[in-house]
Amino acid sequence: MNRPLRTSTFVAVLAFASPLGTVGATSSSMTQFVGTTPCDARARQFVGIAPHVACDRITWQLALTEQPANYTLTATYGLQLPSGSGLTDGGHTARLHGSWSMQTRTKTDAAARVLRLTDGTSQRSAAFVRIGDSLLHLVNDDATLAVGNASWSYTLSNTAATPAEHPTADLVARSAAAKSADGSGVFEGRTPCRELAQDLGVPTPADCFKLKWRLTLLRDSGTGAPTTYKLEGTLYREHPLEGRWTAVTDPRSNRVVYRLTLEQPATSLSFVKADENILFFLDANGAYRVGNEDFSYTLNRGTDTH
Repeated sequence: MNRPLRTSTFVAVLAFASPLGTVGATSSSMTQFVGTTPCDARARQFVGIAPHVACDRITWQLALTEQPANYTLTATYGLQLPSGSGLTDGGHTARLHGSWSMQTRTKTDAAARVLRLTDGTSQRSAAFVRIGDSLLHLVNDDATLAVGNASWSYTLSNTAATPAEHPTADLVARSAAAKSADGSGVFEGRTPCRELAQDLGVPTPADCFKLKWRLTLLRDSGTGAPTTYKLEGTLYREHPLEGRWTAVTDPRSNRVVYRLTLEQPATSLSFVKADENILFFLDANGAYRVGNEDFSYTLNRGTDTH
């Protein structure tokens, strides 16, 4: 019998030589991250969005400098248009300025690298965990990774990132509990379209800009071993993809990687398991896929029913 299982949360990341990664060779350079997130209470509080303001999503444009350690944030928010990528009446804009600092602790990982932004006027703050040199992910007040929804995640992407030839030792499952944590269940999200569809060998229209995903992972109820998956969404709307999946440890980085066996021309699709609620897409070389202003390559734990 196969069934989704759930276990305790962990956070798994690694320290970096430079707080802002390898992008930006000089201390005066600027590193920019972009992305669109849900408009929940934690994000609202930091951006300064009043509870009564109708808001579906927030688009972040975050610029960081190292010396001095400052940031500027332009956040555009409001109600999503029924069709298209815009906001009703153009949305609203908030601009924040302040400083950032690095912390080295999360709930379960004393070596995690966490970037904390502090607003210079209100002193409100928000924390993001570093995922490689290319991604930031919002951290909750209890030091767990923020979980998005079927439309948007809480991942921001480096605008200057380039595909890596080899993966780096950046996301590490340090504890035995992390390596044995189940991670099966249902995961949902939206990603950019063309590059991923091309890598999977699935044709898409020229105007395709997003892909919807719903991934169900099952394990054997007796042994806990990975068994089958079901992949649904834009590319597999008429005929959901089903097959076997495995959980492996990348020997170069010690990352826990979930790999789906696919049909030709693509032979597999891989994800890093960040914790029991978050999966990050990997490319064919094992590097993190980097999103854009509208969508990231992140799947969030969803529900077990449609």
